[in-house]
Amino acid sequence: MRSSFRLVTLLITLVAMLALASTALAKNGVSGGGGATCGTIDAFSMTPGYTDGQPTITWSATTTNNCFDEFTGTTAFNFWNSETNFTFRSVYGQIGTRTYGGVINSTPGITYTITVQVQSKNKLITSETKSAIGPAALVPAA
Repeated sequence: MRSSFRLVTLLITLVAMLALASTALAKNGVSGGGGATCGTIDAFSMTPGYTDGQPTITWSATTTNNCFDEFTGTTAFNFWNSETNFTFRSVYGQIGTRTYGGVINSTPGITYTITVQVQSKNKLITSETKSAIGPAALVPAA
């Protein structure tokens, strides 16, 4: 009888410890160790320029997302431009560090805006927004 009582006590203690540990790890997008956030935007840039003589905007973002509770963390991008006033959103599940990027074929004088968001479950951990204006079209040499 006495040994089964100890086993039950041990099991209850283990369950309580696991419940507290997972709550500490998942709470507010903060890891359990030292209160550091679980997600960061490590680098983010937008550069107007030209690709094959056409106006473009090259963008790049590096994020780290170690947020993990019952779901994996995500990195999301909102793309917007002043010509269409339409926002397009892309969301990627992510654990660890990852670099994203691309080239936008731009229209001269139009503002292009990208917002990067690092999230844990449905909680925003960090966000950054940058804009660039489409460069003037190159005039072909006569």
